[in-house]
Amino acid sequence: MRPVIPGVVRGFLKCGDLADGFARVRCPACLHEYLLAFSCRGRWFCPSCHSKKVVQFGLHLRENLLYPVPHRQYVFSIPIILRTFFKYDRKLLGKLCQCVNKSPLRFFRTATGFKTGTLGAVMAIQTFGDYARWHPHIHVLLADGLFRENGVFYVMPKIDIKPLAEMFRANVLKMLKREGKIDDGLIKNLLTWKHNSGFSVHNGVRLAKDNEAGREALAQFKSILVDADAYLVQLSRYIHLNPVRVKLVATPADYPWSSYAAFIGKHQKPGWLDTGLLASFGKRLGDAVKNYQRFVEAQLSDLRKT
Repeated sequence: MRPVIPGVVRGFLKCGDLADGFARVRCPACLHEYLLAFSCRGRWFCPSCHSKKVVQFGLHLRENLLYPVPHRQYVFSIPIILRTFFKYDRKLLGKLCQCVNKSPLRFFRTATGFKTGTLGAVMAIQTFGDYARWHPHIHVLLADGLFRENGVFYVMPKIDIKPLAEMFRANVLKMLKREGKIDDGLIKNLLTWKHNSGFSVHNGVRLAKDNEAGREALAQFKSILVDADAYLVQLSRYIHLNPVRVKLVATPADYPWSSYAAFIGKHQKPGWLDTGLLASFGKRLGDAVKNYQRFVEAQLSDLRKT
């Protein structure tokens, strides 16, 4: 158990408990007063404090940092064989962010034809995947283009991001070798794998320059955009296709720990599973299920080619 965990749990158990401290708040005008219990101010583990933090962070980015230009959400992932290094040496997570930052900078400059230019990016490290399994990856809210020295913003053209994944792979392997975690033998082995050796980059979520609410929601790295249910639908497909994407199974329904089989009626739906997004695919449940299955599995052929 990591040393930080007991303190986080103890703080959560005391969060909002008046017995563990409070502030007395009084209005000087009407003299109304109440007791405000201290909070743990924790992230992730405490849902109340975490929700407050992400809302404040998203509002700060929208009001003070994010320019009214198109943005994309990028997700950078690494293969399973390398993830353990980041589990037992947490400083590597910061270096992973550096690898992520270098990759789109070079890629964007090449794509736009400019030798100079600056990215606008906000990164969030996430260390878990489905079922809280160790899965370090980086979410990036990235301005979809380059800022030049004269203040002009140049939007990225539509372009295949496969070279970006290759740049990311090269940067990570170089960093891990420099840190003494891997050797040339493992690098050579990884480079013989297909599909970028398990490295992946996804950027399917794009926001127009006038979508302020969407940028704020993405800045919070929430699952649902304030004004775009389509993002939830896209995210659901992304999650259900993950086992296929990493070559664990041939179809999403074959993965035993996924909710996809329950979504399409092949398994009984557990009581905790919310399938409300199916309403986006049809008024009748049977039609909605078929349309959702068709929507998800439409990408299978593309995944098998990569």
